[in-house]
Amino acid sequence: MAKKYKDRGVEFLVIGTGEPKNLTTRLVTQAGFTLPVLLDRDGRVAIAYNPGIMPELRPSEVAIAANLIIDPEGKIQFFSLLDSKHFDSRLVKLQQRLDNLLQANKATKPGP
Repeated sequence: MAKKYKDRGVEFLVIGTGEPKNLTTRLVTQAGFTLPVLLDRDGRVAIAYNPGIMPELRPSEVAIAANLIIDPEGKIQFFSLLDSKHFDSRLVKLQQRLDNLLQANKATKPGP
């Protein structure tokens, strides 16, 4: 998906929450990620973008695998928790939402 949307102004990031840098580095290397990987050591980013689904979680517990689309203003436009059973269908929904947002953005921008 990162390659597909690269020329459309979309950035994909992996954010490691709460893990030590050496563990994150090892996991990223094993998984073969080519995306930028950021560390959220104290969980502040995870908490800031927790859309209220699980507000009772402590910072160390927020590190649940999820996909988010965050617009340029920092507003969440899509959120889904990931699980192996529904992984593909959630990615399809993410891609559909992203395409809709990009189309809407294109329609609102003035032409040349």
